Amino acid sequence: MSNIVIRNKLIIGFVCLLCLASCSSESPYEYLVHGETMGTTYNVKMVFEYPRSSDELNVYRTEVEKALNRVDSLMSTYRADSEVSILNNTPEGQSLLLSTQTYEVLDAAYNISRLTEGSFDITVGPLVDLWGFGPRYEQDKVPSSQDVLAAKRKVSWQAIKLNDGQVRKKQNVSVDLSAIAKGYAVDQVAKSLKRIKVENFLVEVGGEITVYGLNKRKNSWVLGIEQPNISGRTAYTTVSLNDNSLATSGDYRNYFEKDGERYSHTIDPKTGYPVKHRLASVSVISDSCMESDALATALMVMGEERGYQFALKEGIDAYFIYRENEQFKTIYTPGFEPYLN
Repeated sequence: MSNIVIRNKLIIGFVCLLCLASCSSESPYEYLVHGETMGTTYNVKMVFEYPRSSDELNVYRTEVEKALNRVDSLMSTYRADSEVSILNNTPEGQSLLLSTQTYEVLDAAYNISRLTEGSFDITVGPLVDLWGFGPRYEQDKVPSSQDVLAAKRKVSWQAIKLNDGQVRKKQNVSVDLSAIAKGYAVDQVAKSLKRIKVENFLVEVGGEITVYGLNKRKNSWVLGIEQPNISGRTAYTTVSLNDNSLATSGDYRNYFEKDGERYSHTIDPKTGYPVKHRLASVSVISDSCMESDALATALMVMGEERGYQFALKEGIDAYFIYRENEQFKTIYTPGFEPYLN
């Protein structure tokens, strides 16, 4: 069992995944690999024109598990021997040579942090812990402004310096890849399946999804975007994808209330406080699940107005669900519209 802890991201239920509990009786050539990883669950659905032997299915399962275990072994903050843990224990100013995979994720995180001007920040952990949304889950406590300021001093994506496969910390910060590693794991599983010639599949880890090819009905994969509601899981809308990734971030399942004030688990790294805006969830479609994962987090921090303008400017395919007069309203970028059903 893998154990990268999930923070700052909501695990979204997708309509299409309701059928993943077992192989469909409608098609004998649809196979499922599922289990637990990174503190959450994963589901991989594969569709074949002809039935596969048990030996072939074991090969597919092995490839899936190998890809997931590799990401977890490198990027888990709960494993003392992971590269992320070694990096976090490395003194500031000292360089550390990383694996290609960890360097790739850190490089992507750094670029997205720069692009979003810090709305996405893989060093935000001290603030998440302070507000009670970290591993200890000590919620219902509003920290003092002095404590927030002290935690903010430990948060800086700019303190991470990357160069030719090596990383160096300019100050004593801690890296947590929870807001990008699930998406990267999905990409790695998809890459492995393509390498062994699986032509139609869906990969889901903790709500982040990549699809390739066609479903068992030889149509595009239909995925649901969940209605932002704390009770039940129903689809707000659906999208059709063939060779794309979808990630969603939301604020409606992980929060606490104190003295009539609602505090979301989505922390703005620049202010040190939970976000205060009307955005309930945001979904991003792109070619890379890692990119969708991180951008959904960043847009959730920005809110529906600034996030929408940012997505427009950067050509991001994004769908925003926000609250207005006790109702849900939506806005989406032009690039997202072709995927909507």
